Amino acid sequence: MNNRKRLFDQWVQTAARVPEHVKELSALSCPSYSAPALDYHYCGDRETRIGYGLFWCNACKNGLHLSRLKILDTVPEGKISYFDELEGAEDTSTCVPDFKHVTF
Repeated sequence: MNNRKRLFDQWVQTAARVPEHVKELSALSCPSYSAPALDYHYCGDRETRIGYGLFWCNACKNGLHLSRLKILDTVPEGKISYFDELEGAEDTSTCVPDFKHVTF
């Protein structure tokens, strides 16, 4: 497995653990930088709670966009934008920094 694929897989595994660590996000380290500087934001449908997630490191500005996720009930409302909101999920610029997307 090449390094880019390995790093991508590590980001996916870390992102999958975010909903269970929302109260102690510092327990998760950035796969790219090894710092406890992760943050996240979800965008989705209010009724089905299906959408996408943005996960990034505030230290190295690397991150991941994962589509077609179930937004679990453990995710606080302040970390979710809904498609039916006036600004919608398209205006995440106020809460999501510009980050480099990890791909393989």
